[in-house]
Amino acid sequence: MENSQAQLFNDRLGRGVELLSNEELTLRSAGVRILEDLGGNSSPQQINLIINILKDFLNSKGKLGEVRKKQGKERIIYQYAPISMKKTSREERIDLENCLNTFLKLADRLGKDSYYLALNNLDFRKLQFQSSSGLPISLWAKDCDFSEADINLANINDITIWDCNLSKTTSEGVSLSYVRLSFCYGYMLDIHRRKLDAVSFYSSNLCRGIFKDSIFSGVAFEGCRLDGANFAGASFEDVKFENSTLLCTNFSGVDLAGTSGITQEEFSKIIYDKDNPPINRPEDLKLPKDRAYEYRESYPYKCFVKSDDEQLRGRSMDEQRRGRSVNEVLNELLREQDEYYQKSLLPSRIPRNSRNPDR
Repeated sequence: MENSQAQLFNDRLGRGVELLSNEELTLRSAGVRILEDLGGNSSPQQINLIINILKDFLNSKGKLGEVRKKQGKERIIYQYAPISMKKTSREERIDLENCLNTFLKLADRLGKDSYYLALNNLDFRKLQFQSSSGLPISLWAKDCDFSEADINLANINDITIWDCNLSKTTSEGVSLSYVRLSFCYGYMLDIHRRKLDAVSFYSSNLCRGIFKDSIFSGVAFEGCRLDGANFAGASFEDVKFENSTLLCTNFSGVDLAGTSGITQEEFSKIIYDKDNPPINRPEDLKLPKDRAYEYRESYPYKCFVKSDDEQLRGRSMDEQRRGRSVNEVLNELLREQDEYYQKSLLPSRIPRNSRNPDR
């Protein structure tokens, strides 16, 4: 009886592996489903075998390949994040999504307190991956390209992201806990309306990042570039800033009660809504009144208040183009960041109008 069950397992396993190597997406997807179903009634040892096969498939289909080389000053902009130079397709994304979904389900069936998932040198651009259930997973990612991906993983036990490209990556709706993000390029990283607990950002470029309406607790920004980031409406409960830049960082309505480490030099570079300034500032921080903006009659027309700053001095923040409002002054002040981001794109993907619309 045991021999017949083992033979049945091996036959189905072989069929699933055979389909994984097929050129047709539908057949590869069928192979993943066979392995998922097979793992549903298998022993822990067999499930581990299936997981290892899926890891090999993931590393094969998702290999990053050629990466853009960075030199000199560009290393300051990009940190060490990989910038992929090859094109990708939606078909490749579906393969990776199917594989990851199955991997997480099988890891959950093992019943371990924490299953370790390591991702290294993989191409996850434009990945769409979501899971609303709690998973016993510890995730470690290094040298991966997650740019323009939409990732929502609830209740992951532990996340370490190192040297990854997170430009325009989005993650909304659930909490992030015990996350370490180091040496990453996160231009326009979008994690707004989240609860961030015990999260560390280290030596990462998060320019134009979107953190608005989020709750930060036990969070540290160390050696980060936060130029043009949007923290409007956020609440800081024990948040530390150390050696981080805040040029044109939007602090409108931010509750700074639990904030430490911001220097007056950097705080003087922030911007904010004149009618909704940051509140509960530390006593040693003076609000830079000339960095405020106000709304004029023809909403959403925004204009900086009168200022001695030649770059601002009452200038309009907004410019109407094709029906969209564009941050004209911020684009000018953050031009270097925007231009470096455009360089990171494949030539065929560079939009004609590269400016950042208001979010």
